[in-house]
Amino acid sequence: MVAAIFPQSIVQWSDRVDELSTVFANDPNSIAAEVGAIESALGVMPTVEKAPIIGTSTTYPSVDARLSDMVAGSHIPVMSLSSPSQMIDNWQSAGSNYGEWNIYTNVDYDPFSMYNGADVTIPADGWYIVSIAQTWDWWSTGYHGHWFWVDDQYYRHHHWFWDFPGNYEGGYWYRSTAEQRPATTHIDWQGVLKQGQRLRSLSENGCPHTPHQTYNMSFAISFVRSVAPGTPSSALF
Repeated sequence: MVAAIFPQSIVQWSDRVDELSTVFANDPNSIAAEVGAIESALGVMPTVEKAPIIGTSTTYPSVDARLSDMVAGSHIPVMSLSSPSQMIDNWQSAGSNYGEWNIYTNVDYDPFSMYNGADVTIPADGWYIVSIAQTWDWWSTGYHGHWFWVDDQYYRHHHWFWDFPGNYEGGYWYRSTAEQRPATTHIDWQGVLKQGQRLRSLSENGCPHTPHQTYNMSFAISFVRSVAPGTPSSALF
């Protein structure tokens, strides 16, 4: 059996000439060996993406098309939601330590249908990056914040406290009605999430003004890589 030199090297070949060249058995044997080596390197059905992150297999017109689509990241789940504003009540007087779930009204980009009508449902097991942000109207005292929840447990939270020097009417943070400086709360998290888990953001109004406006709300998520079957979700903190 002739041994192929591919993929360690590229076979050298000289054209044979009719009625001049002597064709030895090694000639077609070496060609067959090299073809077999190339087929082994490509694998069976190389134009088919057999195990995409989401959905069933995809057949491409060529290996080149499959590789180009892979490099473009077309199979990587990503999503971006936003909402112009939401009024958040202060529930402290009612004995609650929390607030109201954010409802994202704008689906900015969602090629894998991760939007569930209000927030996010994870489409496949994997390592994800999550980024959530929103801005709050100014107030003189108290705090504002929001929480990142996965199913029925919170994973992160960020609070902005208004009680600091200079935060009063005429101070450097509130020079006039036209120069009120807002505050932005944001959460960045990454880790393992599982298919079917729900991701939510909760707004908390801890200032005496109620309801209070939060605006420029955004929720973005991107899949980074797959994880081994049975990998648990990342720790909460």
